[in-house]
Amino acid sequence: MAGSSFIVYKNLDNDLAIYEKGIKEFTDTETFALSVFKLPEDTPKEDKLFTLRDEGLNYWNQNLQLIKSFENLKLPPPAVKRNALLKQYCELRIQSYELMYRAIAEESDQFDAEILSVNKKIENIIEQLGDEG
Repeated sequence: MAGSSFIVYKNLDNDLAIYEKGIKEFTDTETFALSVFKLPEDTPKEDKLFTLRDEGLNYWNQNLQLIKSFENLKLPPPAVKRNALLKQYCELRIQSYELMYRAIAEESDQFDAEILSVNKKIENIIEQLGDEG
């Protein structure tokens, strides 16, 4: 029986190492995805749209796939909870970027309330992730 518990512990340890490495990748990719918020106010419309669609959405979709890949790992409950929050976070970021894209492309403020609502949900998840330490 001791041998089987060692295997479970070893798998958990290996999976946790894979997870931690993946979280580092997630953080790096997130930084690239958030670069849209560093664009100067006078950035041309086409450049904003490119940054949102071809960079931002691409990076958020990469992160979403990365987070989904963690679902197959044997992780402790706090990591499983964090992973679920990160999945929601990515999905909301994708939704936010799609709305911002439409608002800019259509030169419309009709999406402002929905963007604000999604951004509040994002802030809530960030707070939850921060509370986990």
